[in-house]
Amino acid sequence: MKPQDLRNMVRKMERDGHAPWQLEMAGEHVELPAIWQCDGPASLDYMLPLARAMGGPIYWLTGQEKGPHPHAHGIAQRGINHDRQFWLQSNDDRDMSWVLREILRHEPRACILAFRPMNMGMQETRKLRLAAESGHSLLALMSWPQNVPGVDARMSFGPNPTGFLCQRSLVIKRHHHRRLPPKQWHHEVQLVPPSVHLAAPMAPGNCPEGSSIAMGA
Repeated sequence: MKPQDLRNMVRKMERDGHAPWQLEMAGEHVELPAIWQCDGPASLDYMLPLARAMGGPIYWLTGQEKGPHPHAHGIAQRGINHDRQFWLQSNDDRDMSWVLREILRHEPRACILAFRPMNMGMQETRKLRLAAESGHSLLALMSWPQNVPGVDARMSFGPNPTGFLCQRSLVIKRHHHRRLPPKQWHHEVQLVPPSVHLAAPMAPGNCPEGSSIAMGA
């Protein structure tokens, strides 16, 4: 689903008196707002298309010493414009907690990718969920070493050994969910939207189905 189509759907739901809190993504019925704990080498392969479909801003939260370093051109190939992304760094748990609440409260349809672990109890998780209700946003705790209490879902994502440039087959495990039982399934995730050029010689919207690339864990 294109961001503009999602925004039009949300506006129609709001006019009809329905809360825009659900989104279908990669075979998973996503409820927004939500707080997920994501693990596994293919977590970003799932979260970036989801963030793209949500249509809001994307926040990368890391510590000042280490964190992910996504390539700008690679992110652009995923169909995400640079003006939708923001990078925040802090080594202070109190500052980070305040930032999370402010973003969730004031940024509609935001997706927060939080790579910096911090001490978070049930009370703090509840505060974050209340803040997220204002903006129908998603907070993803990425590769945190400890299990965070009170999250809506705890999931892991692993890639199959091979895939294509435009899509990847993932092994998804749902270890915990507030309403659903544990489950494991395979699903094809479209990494790159059809309108994005992967290379100059390619025609718009064409996916090089014959070009298999390694997707190592």
